[in-house]
Amino acid sequence: MTSELDGYKKRCLELEKKSKNDEKRCLMLEVEVEDLKNKNEELERKLMKIWEVVEVRDEEQKAESEVYKLKEKVNELMSPVYELESDMNEKAKQDINVVSSFSSKVRKRLSFEADRSSSKKMAPSTPGVAQTPFFCVIDINNENVNYDETLENKNISYSSNHIAFDKTNLEDVDEEDVDGLKFHCSNSRGAKRKRVAKNKQDTSGVDQNKIVSLQGNTSSEDEEANDGAEGSESEEESLSDYKETRENVRRKTVSNYKWDSRREMQDAFGEDPELCMSAVCALYRQQTEDEKAFKETRYRNGRGFNQDDAQRGSELAEFLMDGDPAGDLKKSVEDLKQFDKKGIEDCRRIALYYSRQLFEIYYNNEDPCFP
Repeated sequence: MTSELDGYKKRCLELEKKSKNDEKRCLMLEVEVEDLKNKNEELERKLMKIWEVVEVRDEEQKAESEVYKLKEKVNELMSPVYELESDMNEKAKQDINVVSSFSSKVRKRLSFEADRSSSKKMAPSTPGVAQTPFFCVIDINNENVNYDETLENKNISYSSNHIAFDKTNLEDVDEEDVDGLKFHCSNSRGAKRKRVAKNKQDTSGVDQNKIVSLQGNTSSEDEEANDGAEGSESEEESLSDYKETRENVRRKTVSNYKWDSRREMQDAFGEDPELCMSAVCALYRQQTEDEKAFKETRYRNGRGFNQDDAQRGSELAEFLMDGDPAGDLKKSVEDLKQFDKKGIEDCRRIALYYSRQLFEIYYNNEDPCFP
């Protein structure tokens, strides 16, 4: 009996020691669990910060892409402004040339007073009209005339037939071109030349050939009042003719091209899907080698696709060019429809979006495979 009791006691002692060891292990495990919890919280905080940084970077990339799109839109909107400015500058230069070429030409008007003393009056010439000073000699046929009566009742006037000058070549007009103007001398009051008998008592000694001043059908004051209106009308006509001539010259200079403007090329994109496919291939050929390899945009050089269209445009171009990065269009419209149902629509969208770049490539002959 005693031996059994001793055995139970020993076993109890062992169990007590074991339980104490287990308690210690539990405490140690609890401490480890607390440490792990703390580490977990720290990791969660770090992950939150990382996610915040990632979100900020994503927002920055989105903002950069939006800014790039806005810049492209601004460039597209500014291109017609630049064209208008260049047209206005050319127009201003042409106006200056027209005015300066005629500023030196004046209309001379000779008048003589009743006391037969001559005086010259200079008046600025009307722009666009060349007028030549003129005087006429009236033959008295060796007969003495009562000059006081004749000069008071006689006015010599002239009329001219208008010559249609080409306003675009006004610089080539000189004083010899007005030979076609027809002048005639007439009496404004309807009085005819008077022939009187010889008066032996008349000893005035006036020459038989008399120079008489020219006067228009209207008074000189009316002419000067109309000079301003005629000048403005002539300037407007010359400007309109200049614009028409400039457009004709521009059409002649670009007559070798298929399209004269980007708008005409855009209209062609809307009608010809194969042309849109060729445009996508031309844009892909503008990409650099590493951009073609990774199907993304790495350089903001204004050539090829932007970041949003790089993936889609590269996939379409690789199929259309049959894997040749520098080749030409090798697929048909039906092939693209079988390959991708939205391919035609995407090609047209890309071609219209990059029409400004495509027109520059076409106009400067940068790509022999386009269009």
